[in-house]
Amino acid sequence: MPLGALLGLAILAYFPHLKPAEARLYGRLIVQESRAAGVSPFDTAARIWVESGYRVRAVEPRAKNYGLAMIKRRDFDPRRNIRAGARALAYWQDWHRRGKCKQRPVHPYWLHYTWGYVVPPKRRTPRRWKMIRVKRLLKRKVDKCRNRRRRIPTTRSRLSI
Repeated sequence: MPLGALLGLAILAYFPHLKPAEARLYGRLIVQESRAAGVSPFDTAARIWVESGYRVRAVEPRAKNYGLAMIKRRDFDPRRNIRAGARALAYWQDWHRRGKCKQRPVHPYWLHYTWGYVVPPKRRTPRRWKMIRVKRLLKRKVDKCRNRRRRIPTTRSRLSI
């Protein structure tokens, strides 16, 4: 089974408000756009989970962010929104690889997605721990399905993160 389908099933297992076709579409788009941008699909999927909870019409009025990946442009098209989010992650990943981030302590590149060029200290970033946990959960679900060659159970239980 392709990674996009597996990721779609993993997303569906955690988000009861999504329809199966929607989850498959998001999984496929996340894999396509992440690979095109050169970032991990799990990073992109976890970032969308943290930012919007896979709600297409999500709006953060204070910062004026919109859509799945919480981008500045008021665009609710999933493909364009996921593409913009993956490109932003690719920018921060490249920025870190080139050694432009001199901030200490050392931190993951994706924290800049939320905080910009200056990331606050550990104690003030609860999203950091949520992102790490979400990424692990998605990887486990996908690996479980790959190893057992079974469908991921779509229990509609909610996770409290």
